[in-house]
Amino acid sequence: MTDSTPISSIGEFGLIEKIRSIVEQSLPEGEVDTSPEGGSIGIGDDAALFQPRPGRSILLTTDVAVEGIHFDLTYTSLQHLGWKAMVANLSDIAAMGGEPRYAVVTVALPAKITVEMVEDLYIGAYQACREYGCRIVGGDTSTSLGNMMISIAMVGDVAGKPFRRADAQVGDLLCVSGYVGSAHAGLKILQREKQRFLESRGENGFRPNLEPYKDVIERHLMPRPQFDLARALRRAGVHAVIDVSDGISSDAHRIAESSHVGMEIIEEDLPIHPVAREVAAEFGDSAVDYALFGGEDYELLFTIPREAFDTLQAREVTVALPAVSVIGRILDAEEGLTLVSRTGTRRMLPAGGWDHFSH
Repeated sequence: MTDSTPISSIGEFGLIEKIRSIVEQSLPEGEVDTSPEGGSIGIGDDAALFQPRPGRSILLTTDVAVEGIHFDLTYTSLQHLGWKAMVANLSDIAAMGGEPRYAVVTVALPAKITVEMVEDLYIGAYQACREYGCRIVGGDTSTSLGNMMISIAMVGDVAGKPFRRADAQVGDLLCVSGYVGSAHAGLKILQREKQRFLESRGENGFRPNLEPYKDVIERHLMPRPQFDLARALRRAGVHAVIDVSDGISSDAHRIAESSHVGMEIIEEDLPIHPVAREVAAEFGDSAVDYALFGGEDYELLFTIPREAFDTLQAREVTVALPAVSVIGRILDAEEGLTLVSRTGTRRMLPAGGWDHFSH
């Protein structure tokens, strides 16, 4: 029997669950092991995982970027696009505690794309690979009758136990690296300046002044995967880890659901860059909403015991790691996921963030 339900009615994550129910039927009995020690090759973490031999796990991830959905060539250079498309995969490998090895790049190109633009795209992708120790080893090309598309698949590996979303424990601290909401703030500025340019075309040679916003624009165009922090987390003894690709709210819910726990997030403890706060104020938006429901920051959201967190802080004081903020704690599952303010307000936090099929 066919299901004529529109995708928009179940959203991206509902669709993923539908796909999971189909593909896991095709695996041999016993092949899917989602226990902390297991070699799972099912759907549900930042990268697929399988173990060719004890003590060594292979990671496989893929990510697609479609013009008009993920990027706008009006304000995204092809080098930035190549870099960011590669980083989306690199960040998945970091969030599993692994190291990147090989990538294949597939592009679908419309007639408007020039040879120079394709060269710039691959230069950006190559630069990300070179910086983080990965090699481009192949891919595919196709023409496109519509918009441009770039899809990258990456193989990595991990020695010992990989990081999992399912390992959070009651009593853990909930932490995040760097700033959150910055990439969304940068996107808002780029979209606004594009509109201003279109409205003033031909009038006095309009030139946007982006200098005051360079910190958040860079976070949108050139995010960085957190490999150094991931290595430090392994040494300290982290529990659950996920990269922040869809916003704190969405990604926290993924940890909570996988680990069967609840969470309490302190609103005032969310690390938001001063420029992102200024951008939110300019648009009449909430900077907290940028942090909770924006995306593409590619920071690490993780749970860790208090003593392990103290060890992390003590051992890594001389290492150039991003700042880590404690933003909440892990509770029993029946507590749900709540956002708490120091003014005393408490509300349930929806699993918001970016959803491709409901936008």
